[in-house]
Amino acid sequence: MAKKKKKPQRKQGHPAKVNANVMSLAHAKVKRGLDALTPDYVRWYEQTYQGTGAVEMDLMAVRDSLSLYADLVGLDSVTDFDPQAIVAIVHGLVEREAHREDQKHLGMILSEAWISYSLFLEESGLWKHHARELEMLREGLHSTQFSFNGGPGIGGIFEEEAELSTEEREAAAKAQFDAMPVVALGHAMAAWVAQSPERRWDSNDPQPFIQSAMQELEASIPSGITGERREIIMGYVFMSLVMAGVLSLDFGQPQLMENAEGFATAEGDVGLGATYLLVRSMVQLLIATPEEGNEEADEVWDLTLGWLTAAQDGEPHLVAEDRYPDRSEEVWAKAHARMREMIDLGIVESGDYYTVPPMVQTILADLEDEDLGPEDDEESLYGDAADWEEEELFRPARTEPYTGKVLQLKLGLRDTKPPIWRRVLVPMDLHLGDLHDIIQAAFDWDNTHLHIFRTGLYDGTSYGADIPELEVDVDETAALVSEVLKAEKDRLEYSYDFGDDWRVRIDVEKVLDGDGEFLPRCTGGRRFSPLENSGGTEGWDAKMDIIRDAGHPEHEEVQEWLADTYFEIPDPAEFTIESVNERLMAEF
Repeated sequence: MAKKKKKPQRKQGHPAKVNANVMSLAHAKVKRGLDALTPDYVRWYEQTYQGTGAVEMDLMAVRDSLSLYADLVGLDSVTDFDPQAIVAIVHGLVEREAHREDQKHLGMILSEAWISYSLFLEESGLWKHHARELEMLREGLHSTQFSFNGGPGIGGIFEEEAELSTEEREAAAKAQFDAMPVVALGHAMAAWVAQSPERRWDSNDPQPFIQSAMQELEASIPSGITGERREIIMGYVFMSLVMAGVLSLDFGQPQLMENAEGFATAEGDVGLGATYLLVRSMVQLLIATPEEGNEEADEVWDLTLGWLTAAQDGEPHLVAEDRYPDRSEEVWAKAHARMREMIDLGIVESGDYYTVPPMVQTILADLEDEDLGPEDDEESLYGDAADWEEEELFRPARTEPYTGKVLQLKLGLRDTKPPIWRRVLVPMDLHLGDLHDIIQAAFDWDNTHLHIFRTGLYDGTSYGADIPELEVDVDETAALVSEVLKAEKDRLEYSYDFGDDWRVRIDVEKVLDGDGEFLPRCTGGRRFSPLENSGGTEGWDAKMDIIRDAGHPEHEEVQEWLADTYFEIPDPAEFTIESVNERLMAEF
């Protein structure tokens, strides 16, 4: 029997305010959905935590936050939601109630409720998306438990300018906020609500409110934001005001909340804090990862996030720079349109380069920190594959050009931001052991650890080396690539080095005819591949941060570690097709 987890005792108290007399259709849908899950959740909870002490409070907390989620963005099912939005909603609820003594444990209550609920969805198979999304939700919620207990306040944003007084730092922050049209738009929306508090609609659908706001606040919307983007941006502003504790939309009636008065002046910890949360929420919504399956949106997101990251790192992108060869004209144009939209909102600065104000740099760093965890220094669960005494199978070179069907695969390294990926053309007559070698060459890894392929996330068929150290369903050398990946949109998961946990998502983009040229070969990609034994994606990112900071206490140590492998410090943005193809030609 699996070892039981021990659940900490909680402080008692209801996590949110509930109107018992009125229930919208959206709230009723949430209640019905959770009611249907309650028996299974109670059984899971009892087995997992050896008791049912806080199960009722968990369900109430999840119900209230899902109800707010349904109000803001809509909800089809209580098992299908955007984890990033849930973290933002919990963050907003805790911030809104932070001043109340009876709600001082709200962060812990909401966070632990959602951590338990997400584990239940994952372990019971009700979550239909990637498990990593729920892992990131839990990581974000762990920090929320403690982020409202005497934090540094707005002064901490300018802590590198130690010579400034608190008043000077606050004045500098206020000046930056005042220059942002998105803040002016937020002020206009809050003032409009204050002038006409009697507005009411029949449901909690915020769309009538947003559409009315678009008409009434026409003059406040930046002129560069047009078409359907106007409604999207107004929706983002509304949601950001809710997250900042300035507005709510309870039962069809917009209301000013506790932070509204401070927000109106943008002064003091409350006002500046609410303004910071407004801008932070806007940035988070604007750079949110697009839904899977939309390659064009993914490429636009990749470009815009890369340019923002470059601005944050002090290496801004030249606006007039020529289009990247691996980006279509349409994708290039849409990415620049998104950047112009952020210029119109004041999130990006206008000029020859895409730069961002210091406050936005802080926000980007803040959002990046949420995605980073402690470096995982644990060694591979099974040791190094290099210790195996078995000889690698000999692969004879082709004597004739391959003319059969070819898979165009996108190899995406999971949990990387900006995304790291490779595009390769692979003959369908190779086996999965060959595909493993292709992935190793694509990411410049050394094949010194165990690996596994899987057709599903955790419950699919597994493929790997036929060795005692690894339990797999099928020997990878006995399975052709064409047996597993046959058509467009087919997908396969690949994991390498179970300590660092490198995970590659393999997507079939196209099935092509052979062209008689060398195969396999790389045709595209983005960004430098992380070095093995660096602690996974989080560890690699942390090392890159350290190497850029000459004053960091570990700078010299990391520099020496990199020098063991590289002649010069790698550029995270660097990628060349030629280097990948050189490795592939050496292998095949």
